Formats: sequence, C-alpha cells, structure tokens
Amino acid sequence: MRIFLSPSCGFGSLASSRGFLCLLFLTVSFPVFADTDPLPPLPPPVSPEEQRALTLFTEVFRIIRDHYWEEVSPQVLIEGAIAGMLARLDPYAAFHPRGTG
Repeated sequence: MRIFLSPSCGFGSLASSRGFLCLLFLTVSFPVFADTDPLPPLPPPVSPEEQRALTLFTEVFRIIRDHYWEEVSPQVLIEGAIAGMLARLDPYAAFHPRGTG
C-alpha cells in the first residue's frame, strides 16, 4: 500500500492547524478505504480453440440474422443453439428456457 502526502498539507510543522487537520483527515479516512472489497477476479482466458468456435457461432448467427428469408428473433436462435448443444451431449440433457415450466 502506498500513501502519498500532499506538500500542501503542511507536514513540516505538525503543530500548525493545517498539518493537524490533514493528519486528522488521513487518520479518520484510512479505515473507510482499507475495508473496501477487492475487485472480482477476472474470468479465465478463452483458449484459441474456444475462440475459433465462438467466432464461427457468431458468424453463423450474423448470417442467419442478416440473410434468412424471414426475420428470426435472436432469442429463438440462441435458445435453439443451446437446445442443440445439449441434445448433442446425450438424450437426457435438456434446456428449459425461463417461463416454460
């Protein structure tokens, strides 16, 4: 931890009221900042293989969205993709979107 003191706080003479007020502020405010939660950890990096697969998925999604003969809801495409991924795993894996019981 680093603490930077401003030269304008007047720490050359703690007897001065200015220096005393700065020291008092630092003393009182330190516990407030010392008890803050650290930043959440970053997600694990995506492997090159996963990146290629996600890029392919994004390209297909975009092509269907832009060129399919009728408009398709992005939600329908995503839910269909998830259902297809689970169906590929085994016959017992299933996807139930919210609100479908």
